[in-house]
Amino acid sequence: MVISEQKPFEEILEMLKESKKVFIAGCSDCATRCGVGGEKEIGEMKAKLEEAGKEVTGAIVIQGSCTIPSVKKSFIDNRAAVNNADIVVTFSCGNGAQAVRETMRKAIAPGT
Repeated sequence: MVISEQKPFEEILEMLKESKKVFIAGCSDCATRCGVGGEKEIGEMKAKLEEAGKEVTGAIVIQGSCTIPSVKKSFIDNRAAVNNADIVVTFSCGNGAQAVRETMRKAIAPGT
């Protein structure tokens, strides 16, 4: 298991300053176990970002975001919401963020 820690919210907002529409992606494995990218944390982040004036086009917790096939399937299942976003914020380990980056042509902001 990879130990992850969520970045301070102010730092996440700084990464998103040029983006109005955000898609949030968490991970069901390490990030969930560390309490930084599971259903609860993704829901809380969605609320915080909306309160800060961001439009959240969608949010998912990927089953194993460190594997490209899992990421591809999740993004295909959420294609419209992902395509509508300016940026994807990832709450996963570095491998998960890299798998997201390799899967799509969209700006990525690592939240952990």
